[in-house]
Amino acid sequence: MMRRTIFVVLALLVTISAPVAAGGIAAARPKSQGPTVGSGASSKSRAAGPGQRISGVGESRTGDPASSAPVPGRYTQFLFHGRDRSNPNESILTSQNVAELSKVWTHPTGSFSPFAAPVLRDGLIFQGEYACCPGPAVVQALDATTGRVVWTFPTPAPVVVASAATSGVVFAGDYDGTLYALDESSGARLWSGPIAGEQFFDPDYVTKANGIVYAATLTAPAGLYPGTLSAWSATGCGAQTCAPLWTAPIGPAEAGPAVAGSTVYVATAGGTLEAFRAFGCGDPTCAPLWTGTFSAGGGTVAYGSLSISGGIVYVSNVSGQEVAAFSAAGCGAAHCPPQWTYATGNTDDPSLAVSNGLLFVGAAAGLEAFPARCPAGHCGPVWRDSAAPGAKLLVANSVVYAVSGTTVLADAAATGQRLWHASIPAAGASGPTVANGMVYFSVTFANEVLAYGLPEIAEIGAAVFPRYGDSP
Repeated sequence: MMRRTIFVVLALLVTISAPVAAGGIAAARPKSQGPTVGSGASSKSRAAGPGQRISGVGESRTGDPASSAPVPGRYTQFLFHGRDRSNPNESILTSQNVAELSKVWTHPTGSFSPFAAPVLRDGLIFQGEYACCPGPAVVQALDATTGRVVWTFPTPAPVVVASAATSGVVFAGDYDGTLYALDESSGARLWSGPIAGEQFFDPDYVTKANGIVYAATLTAPAGLYPGTLSAWSATGCGAQTCAPLWTAPIGPAEAGPAVAGSTVYVATAGGTLEAFRAFGCGDPTCAPLWTGTFSAGGGTVAYGSLSISGGIVYVSNVSGQEVAAFSAAGCGAAHCPPQWTYATGNTDDPSLAVSNGLLFVGAAAGLEAFPARCPAGHCGPVWRDSAAPGAKLLVANSVVYAVSGTTVLADAAATGQRLWHASIPAAGASGPTVANGMVYFSVTFANEVLAYGLPEIAEIGAAVFPRYGDSP
């Protein structure tokens, strides 16, 4: 699988005005003059035919959710709440209106390529880009309703993982193994945490939970080399440079970290799932609570997916032929087998999400849905959309949003029926982000970030989700 080193553009939905601090390079932020849209012209493609129905499992929500005053939502990190590629708080986009999506704006990223899926908070979106190879990069904040650059933070190496945004701080990691904590309103560096000899590498991501920032890295140069799971205090250490609270030696990170309760999980390229105490072990270096083994096609590819829902950890490797499901609590032993598996064939990354009793998988044969629980031990798909192979996905409000090659799409989560699709100029390396009635895509190999919304999104944005820089 071809991979390119990445640079991160970040943009975050901000509903309050904030002064520019020193450190980042801030762009001018004029006050909104009304509900205008960005540079993109309308580009809408309506519903296509239904997905291939295999069985009748799963139900969808019907009707638009009742809401006279929508509450602004957020999607602040790659895994929602550090666990799963789904957004349970989306209430504007539904299976009934998603066919009305059209392009709201396009942000050209110049010589840099957007890579990681964007994250959103308080009016800005955060999105990853890179210059290959190697090369300097930047972290940027974009106005979520217009695509306008708000601030830029230069980094000496490409930012190669999806970022996290929380409590006014944006966390991003670069290819030289440095974690950056940036002020969300200005892009100023608050502190950084270097990891000697390590690299933040696709397809991993920064995850924040329990007041701790977690990251999984690889030993430089990137490849099938041992890595490190590191945990920092999200508030820093009172200095410009901060050491991790604790670290753990792991195999080459392929997916994670993901956090559920008091446990943090990471998957490695050799087909090993490792579970650690989220708050550390009382020592600077920690051993796993337990490990599990899953299919990784011989352990030759350091790309995979990890998702947690309902007390189950779902994990896959791009070279493997299945998705494995482990109990999040372990099995009472040092090494645990999966409770069951799914015959999916090769799966892409990021390709796993769980919602409403279904597991969604971006498999080589197409976008598939399986029962989230499989007591029989080996389950087949409920439905398959064979027109969406290798889908990189996210689920929101009973709709599966995905990127498959040069198509962005939305399928009904319960049936696989194609509800909407549109063509993009080139493939993307990561999945979409959905929040506040907007869908954002990184078009990695065309150097663009795209935003889609409903026809009335400008009015919604002006009334409920003011643009960054507007008065509350």
